[in-house]
Amino acid sequence: MLSQLKALIYKDLLLDFRQLFGLGGIFLYVFSSFFIVFLTFGEVVGATWITLFWIVVLFGSVNAVLKSFAQEDDSRNIYYYTLTDPVAIVLSKLFTILYWYC
Repeated sequence: MLSQLKALIYKDLLLDFRQLFGLGGIFLYVFSSFFIVFLTFGEVVGATWITLFWIVVLFGSVNAVLKSFAQEDDSRNIYYYTLTDPVAIVLSKLFTILYWYC
């Protein structure tokens, strides 16, 4: 399973580097969310910023994972599920998203 996971992570990163507009869209989503919160609340103190940060990152990562699964058509997903372990596919998507956020 580790070799499958490594190959799937490599494939996902390669696809993400080919389509950088998706990554730019995620960063634009996160930046605009923080900007709207700043304009709405004015001055926000420590604990509130931390809470808002994690809420925005959570929704941004869910959006990124959905885009990651949506960038491939259904027939290709079925093909991947027949070749590899489905757990490896989901973990590779999560590791790819963690790579972009960390």
